[in-house]
Amino acid sequence: MAHRDPEKRRAYNAAYRAARREELNTRERERARDPIYKEKHRKYRKANLSKYAEYQRNSRAKNPKDHLIYQARMRATRDALPFGITDDTMHWPTHCPVLGLELDYSKAPIKERREAWQVRSNTVTLDRHVNALGYVVGNVFAISHRANRIKSDATAEELMAVAVYARDGLPNS
Repeated sequence: MAHRDPEKRRAYNAAYRAARREELNTRERERARDPIYKEKHRKYRKANLSKYAEYQRNSRAKNPKDHLIYQARMRATRDALPFGITDDTMHWPTHCPVLGLELDYSKAPIKERREAWQVRSNTVTLDRHVNALGYVVGNVFAISHRANRIKSDATAEELMAVAVYARDGLPNS
């Protein structure tokens, strides 16, 4: 059951886990004692960990827009928000409409390791203009990461640009 209120959602999940705790604990104890299961699970995890990491890197690098939409869909599901955007319904500008930075759609890592990934100021992020409306067409815009985090640290000029965006929305949208 999806709850919009995070407190209700946590309470529901806690009650569900408590009701099934004994059943889950029994099942886990049985698996933990089974040496065949342990060895099989260890081998599978070891063999597929690098494959999964490579898949994630390649997926982000090859389809950055799809990846942004996928992440938004997961957040919408988690937070019980409406979701109705696709790659085709979104406008993908070349420059940030708020700050004018040239947007970087590539998600290629600097190195092969995940720790080497960096979020740059001109990396594309999805911004909900009105958070309560969710991820619906006309409420979600592709802007720079800098514009999305500007509330925490900004110059006066950047704050004015964000203030105009917050007041008027995007021009021609």
